[in-house]
Amino acid sequence: MTYIAGIGGANVDIHSRGTGGAFRLRDSNLGEVHLTPGGVVRNMLQVVSMLGMDTELCSAVADDAFGNMLQNNFREFEIGTRALEVFSGEEEATATYLSVLDETGDMMAAVCDGRIYDNLDKAYVEKHLDLLNGAEIVLLDANVSLSGLNTLAEKCTRPIYMDPVATDLGERIRPFLQMCDTVKPNLQELEALTSITIKSQADMDEACSLMLESGVRCVWVSMGERGLYYANANGTRLRGRCHDFDSCVNATGAGDATMATIAWCDAQGFEPQKTMEYALAAGMLAVSSDFTVNPETSVEALKTYIKEYVK
Repeated sequence: MTYIAGIGGANVDIHSRGTGGAFRLRDSNLGEVHLTPGGVVRNMLQVVSMLGMDTELCSAVADDAFGNMLQNNFREFEIGTRALEVFSGEEEATATYLSVLDETGDMMAAVCDGRIYDNLDKAYVEKHLDLLNGAEIVLLDANVSLSGLNTLAEKCTRPIYMDPVATDLGERIRPFLQMCDTVKPNLQELEALTSITIKSQADMDEACSLMLESGVRCVWVSMGERGLYYANANGTRLRGRCHDFDSCVNATGAGDATMATIAWCDAQGFEPQKTMEYALAAGMLAVSSDFTVNPETSVEALKTYIKEYVK
């Protein structure tokens, strides 16, 4: 069986969005609150599953209400759970991610309680190494302990596709870049990973080159409304941007959908230019929904978005 595995975050997202006009900091704002399954790796695997490919999740949840909610979600979207660890006890809690969005759907701030991910350590990785090494691709976010990352670097034999998640976690995983086949940072994460302030295309090229020199094969830089930038070790450089798109509802899951689609495209053997089109479409499809993963996600939906907004 061909599948994509993912090791890292599986949590519940609590999204709040202002609806009362211009968002006011340090004040109460009228708005809406949505509760959805989330977690970078879980999000990516749901997208991969909705695109028609088998998946296996390597993560941890607690035996609580949010943990039960996530397990129901795994069953609904046929996300494999052979490596899922369920912890009980008052000291354990399923991870949660709280985001505050402004009236346009753009994120103002977020807080993640991911203490349970400390269990994704050396012993955990070694226990599930056969499953990881049996995958076509291993998706990774930075919600893995240092001992777990070290063990992946030493013993994982499959291509690792890594999403830094956040600038503070990006700093922590900088020593592990050499184990990664593909990395997808946003501009802030790229700056944190390379210590280069990016103000021009020359800065971008320098930062990407530094990543590639560390052993990474491909770098995809997410630039929000400005699209995607791609660089690989063979010297290929691509830049892609969508046509005008004014249907942004929730930007939280865009990066996850983009990375998942990149991995899915690579598993299909697509060339970088075709992957660029699908990845751009995936980001737009993601932001057009209140849900972290758009329930309309499918290969056909991506093709429609490519036709309408990319080509």
